Amino acid sequence: MITAIEQGIVTRLREGLGEMVKEVNTYGGELEDIGQILRALPGLWVTFKGVTACKPVSLSRRKWRVTGD
Repeated sequence: MITAIEQGIVTRLREGLGEMVKEVNTYGGELEDIGQILRALPGLWVTFKGVTACKPVSLSRRKWRVTGD
C-alpha cells in the first residue's frame, strides 16, 4: 500500500511540475552520498506520515475520501 501511495505522489508531482523540474524520484539512499545531494540542489523533499482518516463518499461505499499527513 505504501508503494502505491508513493508512486501516486511521484506521478502527480511529475504531471503537475512538468518542465519546471529536472526530475522527480523516490528516495533510494541518496543521503549517504553528500556529493550527489549537492549536485541536485535546489531540491524538495516530500514525506508521507500515514493515513489519518477514511470516509465513504458514495452510498455504495465504492468510493472513499482518504486523508493523510
